[in-house]
Amino acid sequence: MLHDAHKRLLASGDAFSEKYHVKLEKGDYTIRHQVRHEKKDLLEKLNDMPMTISQKLATPITVDIYTCVCQALTGGKKINSASIHPGNVICPIYIAPLTQDKLKNITGQYLTGSISYMKDETLKKVDTWPVKYYLSDISKKSSNSNGSNNKSDTKDKTKLEEFEESARDHKTTWLSKLEKGEAADKLFEELRTAHPTHVFIYSAMLQCLEPEAKKLLPGFTSEYKMEDDLRIIEVANLAIQAIDQTELLAFLGVKHDARPDAAKLKQQLERQKMVLVDALSRKGVAYCRILSSGLSPSLPDGHNISLESIDDLFATVQKFVDPVTDMKQSAYFGLWHAASFNHRGRLMRMLLKAMEEKSSKELVQCLLYASSGLEHVGPSVNSLLPVLFPPASALRPF
Repeated sequence: MLHDAHKRLLASGDAFSEKYHVKLEKGDYTIRHQVRHEKKDLLEKLNDMPMTISQKLATPITVDIYTCVCQALTGGKKINSASIHPGNVICPIYIAPLTQDKLKNITGQYLTGSISYMKDETLKKVDTWPVKYYLSDISKKSSNSNGSNNKSDTKDKTKLEEFEESARDHKTTWLSKLEKGEAADKLFEELRTAHPTHVFIYSAMLQCLEPEAKKLLPGFTSEYKMEDDLRIIEVANLAIQAIDQTELLAFLGVKHDARPDAAKLKQQLERQKMVLVDALSRKGVAYCRILSSGLSPSLPDGHNISLESIDDLFATVQKFVDPVTDMKQSAYFGLWHAASFNHRGRLMRMLLKAMEEKSSKELVQCLLYASSGLEHVGPSVNSLLPVLFPPASALRPF
């Protein structure tokens, strides 16, 4: 039985799975396999049984064939056609390994397809043979989201320096997972004092203050605390000051970097760009929330929040990312920017695009807020709630 994220039954089948095909949209789904047997110990062995899912590729993959192994491995001369005379004659063919460009968006254990040895289009329909291509595991270089260097960068470092970097990265990772409070503030100050130039500390603290799952969208109904936004602005300012925006913009404008350490430098600056965009976006969102709350728009440093200051921050974000193509990095600030300037159409367009990736009740409620006052949109959006998020009493039992 196949259920969606709201526990609705979408399809069911039996032991002959090849007879059943289901077309699904992007989302989270649960498959329940019910097996009955008189011996409980045999059923318990099925708890960890793997499941094989067959999925049709969006675009078919074509393979190249060769007459010998050497040509297949070196990408030599391909075979276009071959004639086989009647009798006991064997014509071997070899399939070259698929390139990583063809497999970059594919996850799985093997690919299945068919091959035909006939040249005539009519005969190809009846002369097809199954082909199975097994995918080998590709070793990936270990990467650290906190910006620590790889093994090649630690050759000239002592064991003590490696230990200090490892302890810093471990504490930074846990800082983003802690609940905001005295313990998180204490750990943040400790890391900031010991490593003032490590910008990922500020990014981890911002995630601690406002986790991804608890972000407040325009039209939120939960309790609002201005001191939380003031703290976000304070940490975001530290992150912005720690990053050289001029150097970052100069790097983004370089078409070709011939320096020997260009790959390493590019990786570091790309991570700094992500931290900078996140800090600018969270600071801009905090500005929008304070301005929309009706409280005093004056900050402790004497700066007054206005629509002009919000627009300046949004313009700075646009220097580094495109708000249209890079929705994941700037969508949060983009939603609040549109709401602050009362651009309802832009707000609804961004919400609908976000709902295509993953729908949530918060996005629908924000869509209701954006469509308030629009009689031709509000009732239609309101009718989506019981369909997308049905009450528990409306679910089919299983």
